[in-house]
Amino acid sequence: AYFAWRKATAEMDYLIQPCYENAPSIREIHTELITLRVLTKTNCKTWDIDFAYLEIPNGVSGYQFQAVDLISGQLLPSVPEMKHVLDIWEFHQLALLPHWQQAAALAVRAHEALAPEIFSVAWDFILVEDGAMLLEGNSSWGVCSLQKLRGPLLAKMV
Repeated sequence: AYFAWRKATAEMDYLIQPCYENAPSIREIHTELITLRVLTKTNCKTWDIDFAYLEIPNGVSGYQFQAVDLISGQLLPSVPEMKHVLDIWEFHQLALLPHWQQAAALAVRAHEALAPEIFSVAWDFILVEDGAMLLEGNSSWGVCSLQKLRGPLLAKMV
């Protein structure tokens, strides 16, 4: 079987990734691997976190989103006017998101070191037993999930 697989994939690009599990406090609530997305921004002099949220697989429509408080790492309730976004009540059992401070600090350092002239980057982390693990940075990230949590981006400007 191995040689058949090698022959079938010889001309293809592929990525092999180890299997990871959520940190124990998250694993008690949700077994599928969740992603922490941390949005950073810069004015080319300083780098800061603008927003953060969990992407939680829900098995039905893809993902549920839950905002994270940038100071404490606590999960925030959904925006009241966004009725289609449901709070994930079992996640509110977490007093604090594990490894939040580590992920937040790493996102800011990564933006400054790897993409200092890009205005905004979305950094994807997984929160495993040993800490926050950075998966990737996205300079062309979509705003749909952000709008589901914050509301329409331009609504408060008009």
